[in-house]
Amino acid sequence: MAQKKGYEVDSWLARPDPAMAIVLLYGPDRGLVTERAKTFATKTGLPLDDPFSVVKLDGAEVDRDQGRLLDEARTVPMFSDRRLLWVRNASGQKALADDIKALTAEPARDAIILIEAGDLKKGTGLRVIVEAAGNAIALPCYADETRDLDSVIDDELRKAGMSMTLDARRRCAAISAATGSPRAARSRSWFFMPMARRKSASTTSTPCRATSPAPRSMTRSTPCWTARSATSTSPSTATASQAAIPS
Repeated sequence: MAQKKGYEVDSWLARPDPAMAIVLLYGPDRGLVTERAKTFATKTGLPLDDPFSVVKLDGAEVDRDQGRLLDEARTVPMFSDRRLLWVRNASGQKALADDIKALTAEPARDAIILIEAGDLKKGTGLRVIVEAAGNAIALPCYADETRDLDSVIDDELRKAGMSMTLDARRRCAAISAATGSPRAARSRSWFFMPMARRKSASTTSTPCRATSPAPRSMTRSTPCWTARSATSTSPSTATASQAAIPS
């Protein structure tokens, strides 16, 4: 059966199987579903801002216009060797499931189908069709566990070239617990914004209490944690980062 366990998804996305022409990402963690969909879309190598190469559809739109997805999949690309058909907000729509079933039986030669869906229960039509197909794969996306939160934090710190104290990491975990999945919070852009800006080395910032569930209560003068430059070797050369959390 073409499906992966939750802990196997990131590894698969790092090296997608080109034989899988239909990729279904589903689960209750919508932030994680969206993030992983973007990861896969990027891996296709297609320009995501080109409407001729990437066609974005809504699940309800596909359901209203039965056969729309099939027509798009059969369309010959004009400016690239293939196209990405990106369906968002999918659920148990029958028309969508029927189109996917037809595409698993007779695969499109020039199209990749990417589907973002909600929490599809076992036995749901769309999920059953994808899991049973040889050219499709179902990837579950469930809420981040503690080790996943650490991975998300480490990933963002590495991109920013910074480090974080243990106390600051705990505060981030508390914010995540109050607001939902860390990946969903990151997709709203404010969760890891403190790493984007730095103050002078002579300035000291004090972490705030991570008890508020909403980012709107935080202001520019109240950083949610203190970060240090990853290249700093002593407190005297540490660089502090102060959040600029959008209101």
